[in-house]
Amino acid sequence: MNNNKQIIPTKKGQVVRIFNPLEGEDPNKEYLLGEDPLSYGNDKQLQIYPLSEIKKYNEQGGLPFSDNIPKGDLTVIGESLDEYLNRKP
Repeated sequence: MNNNKQIIPTKKGQVVRIFNPLEGEDPNKEYLLGEDPLSYGNDKQLQIYPLSEIKKYNEQGGLPFSDNIPKGDLTVIGESLDEYLNRKP
């Protein structure tokens, strides 16, 4: 169980992680939120894109395949991709 405080996503483009990953899911995997979550409840499946794949696909002119995870299972770790990348060591 995750003992950290969960921050539910509120806007498209936030950087998120899965709050309580299932067995076999990487708890450190980072994603970019691909749609606006405000008009949806916590059970709505939102599109998220793995950060590790975005650069590779962006250079090829596209986006990686998305995962769909319920909004209530995500936690925000960065307000935007720029903010997150500029503060990460």
